[in-house]
Amino acid sequence: MDLRLTTTRVGEHSVVALSGIADLSAAPGLYDYLRRACSDHPGETLLVDIDGLLALDDAALGLLFGAAAGALQSGGELEVVCTNERLRARLQATRFDRAIVVRSSITESDLSDSPSAKAPEIVHIALPGDWHDAAATNEYRISTRGRTLEQEGFIHCSYPHQLEGVANRFYGDLSELLLLHVDSDRVAADIRVEPPAEGIDELFPHVYGPIPTTAVVTVTPWRRDDSLWHRPETL
Repeated sequence: MDLRLTTTRVGEHSVVALSGIADLSAAPGLYDYLRRACSDHPGETLLVDIDGLLALDDAALGLLFGAAAGALQSGGELEVVCTNERLRARLQATRFDRAIVVRSSITESDLSDSPSAKAPEIVHIALPGDWHDAAATNEYRISTRGRTLEQEGFIHCSYPHQLEGVANRFYGDLSELLLLHVDSDRVAADIRVEPPAEGIDELFPHVYGPIPTTAVVTVTPWRRDDSLWHRPETL
């Protein structure tokens, strides 16, 4: 079943309803649709109703994170509407609901009490030695394992639900890492949500400049207990 998208209005808010299957194959169309919805209604709260979805994979979750960041950059907000218990459990398991407002209603009375939106949490996977070296200059300038900001052009970051995949792909031979939790509001450099490479549809946050050490609000030690990395329960 394909992904279907429709847009309606509730008061002053646009509601994008998703139905069908939101997976990797549907990612390009979903990305373009949400990007247009944010640009067509700058400064508004865009509601994404996911109750009609039969499946929601990590690629689609990443796109929702990216759309939320894009909405904030245009002076608006993005919130998710979900009453489906199965889908809400998925949002809770991935900690999605800690970064983006998840509502159970789209009535105007509920929307009037909307909490202030914040930028989705971004996290950088660091080697302990690289973070230690950053203290000397008060700036973190490592893009990814074995690559500097100057070599790559930006610093690779992830949303919380993407951490396991990145760690198992690029750090599978290590047993100890650090997770640097970055406050986007304290970063002067441009933060773009985009694919990490050509041919990849999943979106990741990239920081196009150094990350001040003062922008790293939490450092979480991360150890691999078996053959695979598992996201810490605190995330």
